[in-house]
Amino acid sequence: VRGRGWRVGCAGCPSAKALAAVETTISINGTQVASGAASLVPLGSPLASLTWLANHLPSRGERLRPGQTVITGACSKTKAFAVGDDIVACFGELGNVRLTFR
Repeated sequence: VRGRGWRVGCAGCPSAKALAAVETTISINGTQVASGAASLVPLGSPLASLTWLANHLPSRGERLRPGQTVITGACSKTKAFAVGDDIVACFGELGNVRLTFR
């Protein structure tokens, strides 16, 4: 599992427990419109969801590949946005994502 240059299990990286505890917020044009936690994803943590997927894929003749992006579930409800909106998603110690739609 990688993000912002870290991997779960490496020295100085978040533990699986810390990853599951990440709180999230989403703001549109400076107003917080949603919040949640990584523990709300399927199976209670992003790592548990990813582990299930990695173990399930071989039964379908598939596997995870190096560099492949995996989205393990939503940490909060989604909200509608419009062209020109500035959207910021904050993921605790993992960092932020900012998007402006034009």
